[in-house]
Amino acid sequence: MCNRVAILNQGEIVESGSPIELKLAHSNRRMKVLIDEGQGLVSKELDMDAVETGPILAQWMADGKVRAIHSCEPTLADIFVRVTGREFS
Repeated sequence: MCNRVAILNQGEIVESGSPIELKLAHSNRRMKVLIDEGQGLVSKELDMDAVETGPILAQWMADGKVRAIHSCEPTLADIFVRVTGREFS
């Protein structure tokens, strides 16, 4: 693991910071919630900035349906591709 990362593009540093800083800076602000619908588990994707997300999530939690919540931040490889326009190799 590392404390800081620098993304190079043709010898130039194009992004740098801690891994979490970079991931949050390039986040799409979405989360996946795994809920128990009674007949099995279902994955729902929610927009963290949408007004309705809080009440929906609160209701699922009150109903005991939430089994897991995961943020959808990109990997460092995803960020490399996004900022350089090149494939990660």
